[in-house]
Amino acid sequence: MADFKDDLDILNYALTLEHLESTMYQQIVASGKLTGDEQQYATDFGKHEAAHVTALTQTIQKLGGTPVAAQAKYNFPAFDTRDTIVKFLVTVEDLGAAAYLGAAPEIKNPDVLTAAVQIHNIEGEHASIWRRQDKMTPVVGAFAAPATRADVLKAAGPILGASGGATTGTTAGTTSGTTSSAPATGGGATTTVMPQTGMPTQETNNGVAAAVVAGVAAVGVGAALRARSYKRNPKPATGDTN
Repeated sequence: MADFKDDLDILNYALTLEHLESTMYQQIVASGKLTGDEQQYATDFGKHEAAHVTALTQTIQKLGGTPVAAQAKYNFPAFDTRDTIVKFLVTVEDLGAAAYLGAAPEIKNPDVLTAAVQIHNIEGEHASIWRRQDKMTPVVGAFAAPATRADVLKAAGPILGASGGATTGTTAGTTSGTTSSAPATGGGATTTVMPQTGMPTQETNNGVAAAVVAGVAAVGVGAALRARSYKRNPKPATGDTN
């Protein structure tokens, strides 16, 4: 049975995750716990996620749908140490890669799928860089492991809180756009531990990602996203990560 009813449903699913990631990077950068190259990576990657939010929002509107809104609150862990942040970023980016890959086969519009392939490597680079900074193998295999919608929403549920991350696709009243009743985010008392759903195994490669995010072709901003640049030769984490 299909996970999604149509391309708009997939795009709103992707937008739900991109809102989460964009807000995550904003709070991590604001925490000041990352320094040097890692703070720059977080700043640049946050801009990428914000660009994805804009592109997805415009695409959904162009296709006649109503984009889901960002939540007012997310149940992020306290971003109080460098190690906590980097490990969390590895988990979220790996999960996101698996989520987008899992949705890709259901995309019906070939232009949307083509545009997705154009930026999927950027999403994969996010995951690879954070894995490297956490002293993990950046690329551990030849293929990525997809994750179903149910697995992704189960894993992301602790962060999405009361909304549960459920999306119905095209209406403004979807629960993914509602306000979570959870405690304040970023440095609060709540500690979120996400399951490792979608984490690459020895046979998988988390460098293949984001096959949904690029509805950007429909709004003509693919070239702009590809033009965004950041350091592509990150320094491996050592005793001094800066």
